[in-house]
Amino acid sequence: VENLKLINESFTNTNWLLNSDDVNIILEELIYKSNNVINSIAPIRNVVNNNNNQLPWYDEEIKIKARYRDNLYMMFKNCQNIYEKQQYWNQFKVFRNDVNTLKIKKRMYSENKIDSNKNNSKSNVENSKNIN
Repeated sequence: VENLKLINESFTNTNWLLNSDDVNIILEELIYKSNNVINSIAPIRNVVNNNNNQLPWYDEEIKIKARYRDNLYMMFKNCQNIYEKQQYWNQFKVFRNDVNTLKIKKRMYSENKIDSNKNNSKSNVENSKNIN
C-alpha cells in the first residue's frame, strides 16, 4: 500500500507537459519520464553471483550447514515464544560452530598448497593469487 502511494505520488509530481506536435517525440518523452519515475522508485540492481563452488575448500557439507545455520538464525529472530527462541539459539550456536570449520578447512588447504610447492616459486605465485 505504501509503495502504491509512492508510485502515485511520483507520477503525479512529474511534469507531463510535452512541447511538441510530433507523435514520435511525444512518445519518446513519455517513455523517458516514465522510466525516470520507475527507476527512482525501483532502480535496476546489479546482482553479483558469489559462486562459492569455485572455492576448492568450500564443499557441499559446509554449504548445507551454512544454509541451515542461516535458517535457524532467522527462526530465532522471528520467534515470539521464549522457550522455542532459546532452542533455536542453541541449535544456531551448534551450526555456527560447525560452519566455522570453514576457516579451518581453508587454512589447512592453503597450508597444504604452500607446503606442496615450497620449492616451486611459479606455483607459489599462482597459489597466492587463487587463495582468498
